[in-house]
Amino acid sequence: MQRVYHLMTERAALALGVERVGVWMFDETGQSLVAADRFSSADYSHLEGAVLSLASCPRYKAALTGDQLVVATDAMNDPVTSELADSYLRPLGIASMLDAPIVRGGRTIGVICHEHVGHMRSWYETELAFFESLSDFVTLALYANEGAQLTERNRMLASIIEILPDPVVTVGLDGDPVYINQAAYQTHEPPEGAGLVEFRDQNISKSYSPEALKFRSEVIVPEALRSGYWRGEVRLQTG
Repeated sequence: MQRVYHLMTERAALALGVERVGVWMFDETGQSLVAADRFSSADYSHLEGAVLSLASCPRYKAALTGDQLVVATDAMNDPVTSELADSYLRPLGIASMLDAPIVRGGRTIGVICHEHVGHMRSWYETELAFFESLSDFVTLALYANEGAQLTERNRMLASIIEILPDPVVTVGLDGDPVYINQAAYQTHEPPEGAGLVEFRDQNISKSYSPEALKFRSEVIVPEALRSGYWRGEVRLQTG
């Protein structure tokens, strides 16, 4: 994600001609913003990890969490951004700000902000439209990044399950397997070279005793369908 942030903040700063563009994310408490990336066009540098407390900025925080675009020509005196004057604006010489919340799943998780240093400047409608699209881009990038991470975690989990010494079998409602790890193949002694299709032809229901099969159909399956899972033990028969 850092590469995406760097590219986006650099291009945005160039496009709008501002000193700094930053992507900030709320911390776990929701009371502070943490810089995922803040680009400065003055020295072409990137900063991450800076923390901005919002404990004394209720109006600014309310605007962000209320999914509002913060447009401040005179940031030092604007009703929303003036709360940041002493802690952030004045030390960095920020005259004007343009902030857009980053929203995911209906909840504000951060903000992308443009900071103009020096004289005050007004923001054009075309700039506002461009800026709002940046926050949407960040949200999409986060989804894509987490999707890639999820795929990798699933791949790792599948590898772990495959080498477990205990049998792991996923079956459908008809009792036929849809996934079988190596330990399960060995436990049921399939023909040499047999795969999932051959294993499915044997029908895993044959591995249940009549009592266990009845318990499966009357207790396990209904409970799994109702609550999403069933936890317990069932004795299987082999041979």
